[in-house]
Amino acid sequence: RQRQLSAIMLDVDNTAALNQQWGTRIGNVILNSLGTMINGVLRKNRGVDFTVRFTGQRYVVVLADTGPRGANSA
Repeated sequence: RQRQLSAIMLDVDNTAALNQQWGTRIGNVILNSLGTMINGVLRKNRGVDFTVRFTGQRYVVVLADTGPRGANSA
């Protein structure tokens, strides 16, 4: 069966200033927490939507069984 899949890419800006002020260890803790927060607002009834930290300050949100309209509203 064919199923739709959508992905959202997020890029957090100005993380260099965060790392300069607090250090990269704290910067990573903050960025990991942000990923957890993004994952917390995803749909839980199907259990297939998820967030991954792609590289550095970039995230990918995968929305299974979601077409363009659903992804746009997400």
